[in-house]
Amino acid sequence: MALGKPGRPREDRLLRQREIFEAVAPLVTERGVRGVTMRDAARVAYVSIGALYHYFPTKRDLMLHPLSPGALDRFCLDFLKGSFGLKTEDPRQFLDVYADFCAHTCLFVRPAAQAAVELGSDTFWPVIEASMQSGLDNFMEALRRVAPDLDESEARSLARSIRRVLLAGMFDRSMSSDDVRTAVRSLVELAVARAAAVPV
Repeated sequence: MALGKPGRPREDRLLRQREIFEAVAPLVTERGVRGVTMRDAARVAYVSIGALYHYFPTKRDLMLHPLSPGALDRFCLDFLKGSFGLKTEDPRQFLDVYADFCAHTCLFVRPAAQAAVELGSDTFWPVIEASMQSGLDNFMEALRRVAPDLDESEARSLARSIRRVLLAGMFDRSMSSDDVRTAVRSLVELAVARAAAVPV
């Protein structure tokens, strides 16, 4: 049974929430969570206050949107949608795409990470830990296809190093997306080169 009005495609709620958050993000970065009202958010997102509350029942929901599992998973899937085939077809290009993905993710999450810190560490750590672990698990699964000779110790070391870069990228406003991309690319390529050099 189809929902909604006949002839109208079903709304992509997660995409609409992301669009609203991305419109509000610069305001959060500039003013902080406490300096942004829901009315301010509605104004910069070009939606009514009622529509904003339809998508985000609370200010907390809006501010932490990129850190919610559904939003982060969707962001990841949308960014990497056309790239998964590269894992087998062109692993080197896949590594470059993954480095780009890390850079984009840091910029997407940065305002929400700032908001989570402002809202208190009880809010921040569980959300960041769950999101980071999910992302690294997906990355390690893909990396094992790209570099099957990478041993478990090297894989764990690489995951810790990438985690540090991502945390820095989320919190250090002076760190550009190019900085994140370059750091991740260097770490991955070094690990892959080491794995390829180890005699089997």
